[in-house]
Amino acid sequence: MTRRSGRLLPWLIALASTIAALLVAEVLLRAWRPQAQRVFLLQSRSESERGKFCVYDPTLGWVGKPNVDDTFDAPDTHHQVHQNRYGFRGPTIEFARTRARRVVVLGDSFVWGLGVDDDELFTTLLAHDSSPRLEVVNLGVSGYGTDQELLLWQQLGQRFRPDLVLLVVTPWTDLYDNQFAERYDYPKPLFRWDEATANLVLTGVPVPQRTAAQVATASPDQTAPSAPGLRLIARSALVSNAVLALARVPSVRGALERSGIIFSRNPGQPWEDRFFEQPPNAQTANGWVLFGRLLSALADSVQRTGAELVVVVVPSPMQVYPDLWADFERAHPRPPDHPLDPELPARLVTELCNERHLRVIDLQPGLRDAAHDDPYLYYRWNMHWTTSGHRIVANILLRELASR
Repeated sequence: MTRRSGRLLPWLIALASTIAALLVAEVLLRAWRPQAQRVFLLQSRSESERGKFCVYDPTLGWVGKPNVDDTFDAPDTHHQVHQNRYGFRGPTIEFARTRARRVVVLGDSFVWGLGVDDDELFTTLLAHDSSPRLEVVNLGVSGYGTDQELLLWQQLGQRFRPDLVLLVVTPWTDLYDNQFAERYDYPKPLFRWDEATANLVLTGVPVPQRTAAQVATASPDQTAPSAPGLRLIARSALVSNAVLALARVPSVRGALERSGIIFSRNPGQPWEDRFFEQPPNAQTANGWVLFGRLLSALADSVQRTGAELVVVVVPSPMQVYPDLWADFERAHPRPPDHPLDPELPARLVTELCNERHLRVIDLQPGLRDAAHDDPYLYYRWNMHWTTSGHRIVANILLRELASR
């Protein structure tokens, strides 16, 4: 061996050792923390969760398709979806009771789990981590409002004979979903208030099926912009986890966003200003009134079965991240007599629940605490919880339910 090769040998050994260590780290992180890559994932297509995983129902409009095992693609996520023989995510739990305490969870795409695999759902984590073990029946359907959730409970949910029903409310969509006979290009049922009888009256049933022309002219799929840097980051679990760790430092995250290495987080939808405005406009005010009436109907129905109804309030990303809220306020200036209030939705839901003697679990404080250390509890485009978000929500519910 020459003197030169002898000097190079330690460097070659060090290089080979470093490459081997990086490869081992990549393999381990792909198995241990694959969700980090999903934060930076960009898809070339966007599928409709209602079109792919739901079927027509004459009462509900659409309902989960039974026995599905397929993938779901959105601009910023790709994940596996399994739906049981009832058409819902999570394991099949039969109607017959066991000795375990049983929880039925009603909700929209946050409960269905847009963006995460089955074992990452907060309902799955809640069942797995509870002690004594809970049986958790996930009845989430993407796009549902409180009206469809009430009907789903009456049609199917009560047959599970639960001890506890969690109504997961997404106020900034539910309030408007409840007021229309068509949402997301799909016809749906609609409740009207009959002043003469002081009762909710169901209209639009049987719900009309979509025609071929309606399907053909439905809203086009959204697509994510091209971002080579993000696509490269998403290819490696090691790089994805490293970038996520750096992005926990606000100043570093700002530099990464400005350089285009990562996308800035979404500060809300343009129409959300009316939802947070005080006093609310007529449509939003009417939405709160209708929500309260639907809540009363569901509470009465649940209580007649001997179960307890608990309302869980979902915040939007900008209610969780103060910097996103500041961006939203700057984009939607308001006069002093019409301020925007990020605490308003949870406060109004709580008031409605207190009037009906219902327990409320507000997720906003717990998610906001977690947001200090994790800037990616929500996806950038679809604005649903990431794997980390589902874990935080499961932990909040575990604490809250253990206190009763």
